[in-house]
Formats: sequence, C-alpha cells, structure tokens
Amino acid sequence: MRVFEASTDAYAARVPILLELRGDHEPIVGLDLSRDGRLLVANLAGGRSQIWSLDAGRPARGFPSPGAAVATALLPGAKGGVAVLDSGALLHWLPQKAEWIPIRNLGIRPTSLAVAPDGTTVAVGSATGEIVLVDLAQQKELRRIKAHAGPVRALDLSDDAAVAISSGADGTAAVWESSTGVRVASHPGAASGGGPIRFVKGATHFLAVTATVGVTLWRVGGTQPVRVFSASQGATALTSAGDMVGAAIGEGVHAWSFDGTPRLAVPKAHAGGAAGVMLEPQGRFVFSGGADGLVKIWDTATGRGPTTLVAGSAGWAVIDEDGRFDGNGTGLENIRWAIARTALPIENFSDALYEPNLLRKRLEGLAAWASRPGELVKGGILPPPLAQIQMEGEVAIPADGIIELPVQVTDLGGGVSKINLFHNGKIVDPDNVIATTQGKTARGRTTLRAVFRLRLVSGRNSFLAEAASAERILGPPHRVVLDVDLPARQPTLYVLALALDQYKDERLNLNYAVADAQAVVKALKSGNVASGFRDIDVIEVRNAEASRLGIIAALEKLAATAPEDVVVIYMASHGEAKGEEYYMIPYDFPAKAGEADLDRHGLSFSEIQRALSRVGAQRIVMFIDACKSGTAVTSRSQDDENRAIRRLGMAIGLHVVSATTQDQFAVEVKKLGHGVFTYALTRGLAGEADHAPQDGLLTVKELLGFTEREVPILSERFAKHQQWPVAFSRGVDFTLARVSP
Repeated sequence: MRVFEASTDAYAARVPILLELRGDHEPIVGLDLSRDGRLLVANLAGGRSQIWSLDAGRPARGFPSPGAAVATALLPGAKGGVAVLDSGALLHWLPQKAEWIPIRNLGIRPTSLAVAPDGTTVAVGSATGEIVLVDLAQQKELRRIKAHAGPVRALDLSDDAAVAISSGADGTAAVWESSTGVRVASHPGAASGGGPIRFVKGATHFLAVTATVGVTLWRVGGTQPVRVFSASQGATALTSAGDMVGAAIGEGVHAWSFDGTPRLAVPKAHAGGAAGVMLEPQGRFVFSGGADGLVKIWDTATGRGPTTLVAGSAGWAVIDEDGRFDGNGTGLENIRWAIARTALPIENFSDALYEPNLLRKRLEGLAAWASRPGELVKGGILPPPLAQIQMEGEVAIPADGIIELPVQVTDLGGGVSKINLFHNGKIVDPDNVIATTQGKTARGRTTLRAVFRLRLVSGRNSFLAEAASAERILGPPHRVVLDVDLPARQPTLYVLALALDQYKDERLNLNYAVADAQAVVKALKSGNVASGFRDIDVIEVRNAEASRLGIIAALEKLAATAPEDVVVIYMASHGEAKGEEYYMIPYDFPAKAGEADLDRHGLSFSEIQRALSRVGAQRIVMFIDACKSGTAVTSRSQDDENRAIRRLGMAIGLHVVSATTQDQFAVEVKKLGHGVFTYALTRGLAGEADHAPQDGLLTVKELLGFTEREVPILSERFAKHQQWPVAFSRGVDFTLARVSP
C-alpha cells in the first residue's frame, strides 16, 4: 500500500522566513581578485586563505596556508600566489609543483604586501618603515627604500611596477621610483586616516583615507584631494576597476563612479566590520568580506544582492537574495531558515530553491533557473506539515523484530504532499505502509496517519519522520531512537557493477567503463574492505547485458538484502537530462532516438529511486560515472543531473556522487587506463581518503569528500580540463574499510 501524496487544502497565511548561518566562520581580513576576475582569495585572520574559482562557482583547491601569513596575494594567470610570513619569509606558491617555494627571508617584521599586476615584482612593507622590492622570477631582492619613520601600513604597485606608493603611520602617502628608490611625490596627511592606499588611472592618481575628509582621490604630486567619495574615515579597504572605485567603511560596502556618483551603498554589509573589498574588472560586481567570515557579492548595475559565499575547511555554500542555494553537504549543514519558533535545514527547501551553478549564473547574468523561489523569501511560506512518530512507553519487540510504527502528520496550512519515514538513515519502502487514515485535531486541523511495517536491527534503531507541503518544502523532522537486543548479524557487502563500453549504437562506445568497474570491484574485494563483512556478493552487468530491462533486473536483486547489509552501486555509462528527470542510457538505446524517446528507452532516476526504496539494506552508496551521450540527444538543461542526484539522495537516504556535472564530459585518460573519477575512487579506497581523523577507519563520507576534492586536480593535471563531481549524502555515515592510519 503506497502512502498517499494528495494535498489537503491550504488555509494558513504565509509566514516570513529568516536565514540563519550557524557555525564559527573565521573573520576575513582582506580580499584579492585575480586580474582576469576568475579567482577570488579571502585572507583569514588566522593566516589561512580561501580561494574561490568564480568560473566553476565553488572553492578551488588553491594554495594551502603556509603558516602564520601576514598577507597572501594572487599572481596573474596561473602563476599561483605569494605570501609573507610574520618571520619575514617570502614564499611563492607554484601550482605545477603544488608547493610553497621559499624566495628569501627578508629579515624584517612585515606589515603589508603588494604584487604588481604583471606578477613580476613584489613589495613588502616593514614595521620599521622600509619597503623591500623583490623580483619574483629571478628570486632576488631589487631594492630597499627607507620610506617612513614608523610602520608601513599599506602598499601598491603600478601596472608595470615602475613606481610604488606607500602609506605610513606618520600619515604620509609617498610615491617612489622602483628602479632608483627616489621619492617622486609626498603627500603629508593624505594617509592620516590610517587605511589602505591604491593606485588608479595608470598611477597618475591614487585613493587614500584622510582623517579629516574620508575616502579621497588624489593626483600624484597634488596638494589637495581631487575628489571626496565619503566623509567616513574608517575605511579598511579600497579598490578600483574600470571607471569605479570601492571602499569598505565600518560595516558597510560602497562604490562610486570616478566622478563621485554613488553606485552602491550598503551600510550594514558585514556584522562586526567590513575588511575587504574588490571590484570585478569591468566594475559590474563588488566583492566584500568581513568579520562575519562571509564573502558577499553586490551587483552594481542592478543593485541586487547580496549573493553570499560561505566556506569552511571542508564545506561550501552559495546563497542569493532570492533564497536559491548551491553547495555541498558539509557546507549546507549549518544553514537554516527560521520560521517563527522553528528552524528548518536549508536542505528542506531543495525542491524549490536548490540551484546548481548558482554563483556562475549570478556572475554571468544567466536566467535559466532550475529552481522556483516564487514568494518563498520575500512573501514567506505556507507552514509545512508537522510529522510525529507515535511511539510511547515500552515497545514490545517480537522475536522476529518486525514491528508496526505509526506516523501522524498534522497539516499546518501548507498542505501535505508526501510522508517519509527513515530507518537508520534509509527510506522505509512506501509499499510497507499497511494502513492510512485521516482525521482532525481538537483545533480542526487535518491529520494524516500512516502505519509502517518494518524489521528492527540489533542495537540502535534511529527513526526520522518528515512530511512535505504542497510547495514541496519539508517540515521539521521528528526523531526517535529505539535500542533493542536481537541476535546480531554480520553484514554482507553487495556490489552492483554496471559498465558499458559497447553500445548497440556504436557512436556511444566508451573506452574505460568496463575497466573502471573492474578496478572498483577489485578495490572493494581487497582486504581493507572485505575484513569488515561476512561475505561479498558481486553482481556484474556489462555491455549487452546492460539493457534497460537488464539493469532493472539487477537492481531488483538488491531488494532481498537485509537491513544490516551494505550496498555499493557503481554505474559507468552515458547519461542525459530532460526537464527535472535524469536518465542512464542503456545498451539498447535506439540509434536514431532523441529527447522524446528518453522516457521509453532510457532508465530514469525515478525508476532507480523506486528500485532503491525496496532495497532492504540500510547503508547504500552509489557512484555514477556518466558522461553526456552527445550523439544520442541534446539536453535542454545543464543542471538537471545535479538536482536529480540531490533528489535521489534525499528521497532514499543514500550517499551518491556523480563523476561530472551535466555540461562536462567525464575525463578518460589513456595514461591511467581509467577515467579520473575511478582513479580517484580506487586511491581513496586504498586508504588515501582516511583523514580528519586519520584513525584507520575509512568512512563513506571521507571517501566522497576525497573524490570530490581530487577529481578536479587529476582532470586538470592529465587532461587540462577541470571536472567537478557532484556529491550528496543523507544516509548515516558508516565505515567501509579498515586501512593503515
């Protein structure tokens, strides 16, 4: 009997929602943007850095923290970055070697750092008033300039590094000829505000913070400001690009045209203070960072914003002003929507608000939205339903462990579209509902009651019930834990390896799908993995066996697995998206079929979802190495695969990772004999994924995180092309292998 999915009448008014960002975000003390506008680095108070790839719309694996860095800056192109440590050491990050190279110890206590836009010269200011100029390519010191009586607070270099400008604790702004160290111009009091300093207009002018009049524009050699942009003196960062200038002032972010016309004014951008500001090269966007640990992006053309970037040690998220979001599981865990006295995880809004490639779309002005925010953020939501597991007092446990568990859902005004019950993280098959009834509360609210039949496992049984509104927003979950003493059963590992090198339509043939599947099976049968299981049962489906019906039959074999078992599914084939659905392309997909034929000849994720809901095992992990079929059909959306993966993971309660996003081709490398996704996966299974803590127990979440990090690096190294996996986890984390720590 399947749980009803009918909506009741919505009768409540919409209620406002407020975004909550939890967790301890390390304060941002400065920003740097690459000259081409492709990379953004946020310097953190602890000396670390976060690097965002604005092309990819997510954090990039940039240079790791070299230690206690006073400042870090990007170099143009793909030349890496530079850092100066509090010890006085100057370091260069070389992407080709993936390591920090010491340039020299400058023998100073550094206070500031500047890099010439062409990347040739680095300038470092000291606490004793010196400026040290270094030729980065030749790794040699060019000149030392005694610039100020006290510390050098800020520095900048002209486009060709021919001149430098500095501001000192004495309040003076001074311009220096780099080759001779000769002072070109001096501006007493121009830097009396103690803030940053920056060249504009080809080093003929500069921006500074003056104590008496605020953010000002000066002509080099002039005696008075050319223009005053702001009367506020507390600017902590200045920037310029195109015909615009920007400043971080107090908690606010501001931008003006060179003629003084305001372009952006956000007085309360960052709680605790704004500390970094950069302008996109054409001046379309302002990037800001602050004490709240967030990077925010403001659109100067439309006034829209902010789009907020959240990054931690392992997770990341992007959220725009309409509530759309993108990110990985770790990054989204601490983001919630507060509704009255209830806080809902942001993942509960996935159907309506999850937007793959959100950052890239915002920066490129794309409007092909996959999500449907509607009135949710500005107008509020209809209250989602409240689910409750009706388990009271002592529960009688029969010898076979089979119980009947009622779940009651109360419609709070937003309707009810679905009821889910998860047992130890895995969805309970809706066909296990043996009775459904409808009633009313004392206040006249509609209630829906479903009774599930299920089998308990020995030890801890964790249950989670939830229900979705007519707007497909999940209400607050209700959790119950039941510890039982039943005969323990050692789990069996079931592996379904599906691989297609050869298709009926030869144009779709792949090179390494079967070899990839064999490598994964071999890794799973290794001593590392096998030691934790009573037995390993491998189901292999290859080439002609992998017809549509053949794949369905293989999935149905997993229905007989027991709750204690573990299922690993590996699929290497082609895949295509259509609307909100994603399809695996089976062996017998017709040669001349198109998008209209996907429903009949492809294997949809909806069908896979139905098959997985019947799987008895509560621990399931799924790896999908599916590239675009190209010659078969043309997808209308680049983001449907991402949404389908998230929908599948949330609906079933499984861990799932796909090799590539829909607009990319999964990278196959002849030198490796595998796709880079499988290569990373097998390395992870061999033990490399065990980290934080490195305890010899390799968990599924560690494996997914390792794969997500390594695939872009490997694809760039071997194919000069970045491939970004898509991962999602909802099931309970579990140990998959025991490795040497």
